[in-house]
Amino acid sequence: METTDFGEIGANIRKQRQNADMTQEDLASRVGVTSQYISQVERAEKNVSLNVLIQIANVLNIDINLLLGRNVIVKNIHLDEKMAALMADATPNQKRLCLTLCEAVVKYPDNLLCENRRRGQACAVSFVGNPGQIVFGEF
Repeated sequence: METTDFGEIGANIRKQRQNADMTQEDLASRVGVTSQYISQVERAEKNVSLNVLIQIANVLNIDINLLLGRNVIVKNIHLDEKMAALMADATPNQKRLCLTLCEAVVKYPDNLLCENRRRGQACAVSFVGNPGQIVFGEF
């Protein structure tokens, strides 16, 4: 049985907290813990509980898997099937656009900005060396 990498979880919490432009104090007060606890979790000095991890993901408005990182092995079979079914009906131009979007997301993961909105999910992909953005989702 593999052990959980709490160092990675802590680093992911720090990264996502900073992406949300929150201080440790901001996050702690919204989660109901101390800022010292958040600091210790981010530095892997304390192991975060599942309940607190869920609260952190909810406060940051992100999927908990972003915090768990490589600790979770995600089975993508259903995603592959959904993508294949979607592409079966796509025009060549739509397929090229999808390929461009997928390449950008895979090649430049640090340039992916996702922000949950009340009516849906909005995402923007900024290309390195390109001043434009591609925006998709519900607004």
